[in-house]
Amino acid sequence: MKFRFWGVRGSLPCPLSPEILKAKISAILQRVRPGDLEGPEARERFLANLPTDLFGAVGGNTTCLEVESDPGHVLVVDGGTGLRELGRARGTGGLHYHIFLTHFHWDHIQGIPFFSGLHHPSNRVTFYSAVKDFETLLRSQMREPFFPIPLSSFAAKMEFVELAYGPLMVAGTQVRWKPVSHPGSCLSYRFDRRGKSLIFSTDTELKVEDFADNPANRRFYEKVDTLVLDAQYTLGEAVDRPDWGHSSSSLAVDFALDFKVGTLYLFHHEPDHDDAKLEEIARLAQWYADHKRPGALDVILAREGEIR
Repeated sequence: MKFRFWGVRGSLPCPLSPEILKAKISAILQRVRPGDLEGPEARERFLANLPTDLFGAVGGNTTCLEVESDPGHVLVVDGGTGLRELGRARGTGGLHYHIFLTHFHWDHIQGIPFFSGLHHPSNRVTFYSAVKDFETLLRSQMREPFFPIPLSSFAAKMEFVELAYGPLMVAGTQVRWKPVSHPGSCLSYRFDRRGKSLIFSTDTELKVEDFADNPANRRFYEKVDTLVLDAQYTLGEAVDRPDWGHSSSSLAVDFALDFKVGTLYLFHHEPDHDDAKLEEIARLAQWYADHKRPGALDVILAREGEIR
């Protein structure tokens, strides 16, 4: 099943600052040797061998994931600032967007007012949530004094579907959902399509009961191909922040191993963690997984723009 990250940060957007960009360029220049500049091929080789924390960026937009669906449809989870980038990339009308919302904290809805998919009269945009009367919540963020243009001003046809019982078939993809531990409540979503499975579980504070070997947990999590899981904190940070609604990378690895997940994506990155810190967290998480069960789990850092 294909998917793409349009936003991977948690809490608030983290644009690449001039200071960080300057530090990356400075570190790259220190690695250059005369032979690296002898021609186009040498330069390309040099750039290809640079560490990912120098040549590239994890990304600064907040939560938004696109999941594979049938032609003419776009299946999306959450409307963080990454939703703006998704809309710009599509750029045309005649599409049906299905936007599943995990919850209504700012970093998961702040891209909706700037989503160009709402501008085309030939588009349909269906929002999904398990929260009763969530249409009122979305409309309330787009009114004075918070925003100058009401949601009713956009041209696309909009629908609001309140989720009650699953599963739900959307554009050839089966969707299921499960509540997770987060202040104010939050949903994780499972997508199944053509024999492949993906779980998106942002803003999740893993608790003892989540590790329980019971039928409900096994049906939802066991042997899923890909798990995108909140890993905002290091273990030390998580210990200091109980009930903040987020997990650590090491707990994420424990959870993925317990349920025999194929690939784990670390997601909802801490705003105070720069690219080098995130790369180190991912490296240590893979080491920890291999130490516990060699070769059983691939651990990958979620990156904006990455297509899988």
